[in-house]
Amino acid sequence: MHLQPRLWGLVQQLSQQMWEHATGRPYPDTAGVDATLDGDTAAVEVALVLHGHYSATSVADAVQRAVPPAVAAATGLTVTTVTVRITDIDLAPLLA
Repeated sequence: MHLQPRLWGLVQQLSQQMWEHATGRPYPDTAGVDATLDGDTAAVEVALVLHGHYSATSVADAVQRAVPPAVAAATGLTVTTVTVRITDIDLAPLLA
């Protein structure tokens, strides 16, 4: 069971099921990080699959606080924005 947002979520779920049926393999994890660089700055987008026991708001807030100093320490870039998208919520642990 997954929480999905509106019609777009249904389209994503159906496409994932079609991919799994066609390939016979589980759909790959959709979590990831994307950065858009502009000189010495970066806009970062983080897509997460959230474990059902965690609060989406708390996790998103923690990611938004942690990313700028981590990116600066690793690259010297200044992060201008951090966008956090929760792409899926894993409810399996809650149902066990």
